[in-house]
Amino acid sequence: MRPHPGQIDCAANILAFLSGSKLARCVDKPKDTHMTGLFQDRYATRTAPQWIGPQIEDLAHAISQITRELNSTTDNPLVDTEDEHILHGGNFQAAVVTSTMDRTRLCLDKLGRMLFAQGTEIINPMLNNSLPADLASDDPSLSFTCKGIDINLASYASELGFLANPVGNHVMSAEMHNQAINSLALISARHTFQALDVLRILSSAYLFVLCQALDLRVLQLEFQKVAEVDVRGLIPEHFNSLPEKSCEALHDAVWTKLMSVWPTTTSLDLSERCSKSSDAVMENVVKYFASSDDPTPDLSQIMCFNKALKTALQSEYDRTRNTMYANHLNITTSYLGKASRRMYTFVRKDLAVRFHRGLIEHPTQPTEGKMSNEEAAQRKTIGGQVSIIYEALKDGRATDTMMVIIEESLKLQEQNKTT
Repeated sequence: MRPHPGQIDCAANILAFLSGSKLARCVDKPKDTHMTGLFQDRYATRTAPQWIGPQIEDLAHAISQITRELNSTTDNPLVDTEDEHILHGGNFQAAVVTSTMDRTRLCLDKLGRMLFAQGTEIINPMLNNSLPADLASDDPSLSFTCKGIDINLASYASELGFLANPVGNHVMSAEMHNQAINSLALISARHTFQALDVLRILSSAYLFVLCQALDLRVLQLEFQKVAEVDVRGLIPEHFNSLPEKSCEALHDAVWTKLMSVWPTTTSLDLSERCSKSSDAVMENVVKYFASSDDPTPDLSQIMCFNKALKTALQSEYDRTRNTMYANHLNITTSYLGKASRRMYTFVRKDLAVRFHRGLIEHPTQPTEGKMSNEEAAQRKTIGGQVSIIYEALKDGRATDTMMVIIEESLKLQEQNKTT
């Protein structure tokens, strides 16, 4: 309905990139008109094709102009050997380069602003759909994993905004007014080169954030699977006079409440988080027995169930988290779409930037038997981990992975057209 070529290409790529994802919301199922929370994604995600599309078109035009420029003659004078003319023209005036580079920096700024917006939303527990604060996998009171990255993203975006300022409108008269207008093309090109490097740094930090968020989201889903089984087993264990049908009804009441409270506790340490969640569930337990014909348990039974639920939640979360630390490469990739799987594998496996465990990852922290000696020796600061990704973006290793992703996307789009 708004058929701009860049927007169409971007939307088609995003759809292809998401192919096979278990984390993306399904578009082939009826809309849930009773859902809670955000009904639509925020702009930085939802309007990505509309935001990226014009940049694709501008960059394509820039490539066309620069290609033509590089294959042109810019000498002065030009010598026409056939007609024996010497032409004192102005092909040296590189205004096209200035214009192209200025617009390219604007594109880099736009892309950087989108990544900044997405990155800060992922880090912020008020916006990230129940991921931990600062994407800390350990207790938030101990670790501020991506807090520094949140600050850095703002710095990079600010610098990109500064560098996006046009150079072409700063022309000064030179050479006793012989060069009253001159292109400043080299200045514009240098600033564009600098902006590209800043965007690489921003993208590196963003990729670190994104991989950490994916691991934490999968950890959340894996935990829910085992926690539900535990809750189902605890009910007949502590309320053994309940018939099977009543146990199932009580389980539904307990699990529904637990899943509504648990996502709101992400800023708490694990022990406090489990206590708050299990305490909140007790209200539903009491309500269930108050409204049912089943035998009402005494207070001690309810308190024992509360304590057992808290213990089960804490032990299962801790166990699932340790499993993710050890095997996140295999577990997380099973949830990802084709494109994300390749880029995630590149960061986690090829570059060995692993799921960040929190404070213990800092090279100065004692491991206390929580890591192998080999793992402890490989520890780096978060800045050091981001630098590994940056070097891969800069030296072209990441480009090979991205080109494979694009090729697979185009093939899938052609298959969809054929279908």
